[in-house]
Amino acid sequence: MNYPLGMNKQCARVLGRRGGSKAIMPARTAHEREHRAGAGRIPTFARFRDSISAHATHRQGRMLLQKLVFRTQSRRIARMPCAPSPFKVESVVCDHITQPASDHVCPTVAVFRESAFGDKIMAAQFTAILNDNGIIAVLDDVEACNLVVCPKYDPQKHRHYTRYRFEYMWGQDYRGGIMRTALDLFARHFQLTPLVVTRHAVATRYYDVPGVPSVDVALCTRTKNPSSYRNWPHFGALKAALRSHGITYCDLSEEHVRGMRCLNQIRKARLYVGLETGVSHLASSVAAGKGLIIQSGYCPFDYWCPYGYEYIAHPVPCAPCFRSSGCPAGHACMRELGVWTVLNRILARLRRFRKDPHQHDETHSYQT
Repeated sequence: MNYPLGMNKQCARVLGRRGGSKAIMPARTAHEREHRAGAGRIPTFARFRDSISAHATHRQGRMLLQKLVFRTQSRRIARMPCAPSPFKVESVVCDHITQPASDHVCPTVAVFRESAFGDKIMAAQFTAILNDNGIIAVLDDVEACNLVVCPKYDPQKHRHYTRYRFEYMWGQDYRGGIMRTALDLFARHFQLTPLVVTRHAVATRYYDVPGVPSVDVALCTRTKNPSSYRNWPHFGALKAALRSHGITYCDLSEEHVRGMRCLNQIRKARLYVGLETGVSHLASSVAAGKGLIIQSGYCPFDYWCPYGYEYIAHPVPCAPCFRSSGCPAGHACMRELGVWTVLNRILARLRRFRKDPHQHDETHSYQT
């Protein structure tokens, strides 16, 4: 007997206990009978999925549906490199995507993060990556969903989903980048095999906002949680130097430019200069190749930023410190990073841009 997509005799028997096979197996149209006779499959995945949802109400039926959804979605994911996971768990690979452990039902989760703006943007990215890995996830945050492409939480449809707070490893015991550690914590919490980092820039819902002027440099001059040590104290002198060189700029922090207008301002600027902050996460897709980060000694650049940015830093022996107070070096990592060092770097980037406006550089470091 020919069975529908993703099913075998044992699966059909499981659904048959609840009357599922009777609803699925009969061909309803001549086209289906012809297709089933030739290829052994019904023509649409959606019809089969809806049939399973309607009749597979017990645990085995739900497991079958989760595996079928994962198998279908995983075929759509391109082959992507992934950093090794710190957890020594055997993984089952399906089309280059790590499959959740077969002993457990794949979770359906509503991801949330109630703290800083940057964490909310990363939570949206995390939600999209979970869906890439075949896990049904939605984001419970209206502001982030309006800016980032990811499934949005609906209180009516998703009220039965398991709520999960987006978390990542912080401090000296971190391993890999923020997203790598977040996925490993999620896999350990739900007893799944390691998941794959499928995205390396935040996919935003960009659209053009009329009236946003084009400037030479878009500046992001302030960052808040979790540490004020990520701020650079010389932005006032830098802006005066930019004016003296006839370079136009926009201070996104001082002018309180947020949301889609912020993305427009960064995209239309020749160069983005910022800090380790939520704006730098949000702008990763529109500022790739023209971003310059003033990096503190609070944490390593590679830990928080997998994006196409350059960075400039003043090396200190105490970095990374992960401190929010009590710096023994008097904030030397940022205080001793001079204005002229940053200005010369900006001038060099603008000259490079004038020679080739479409040039995009790989991420690399620049230390004083």
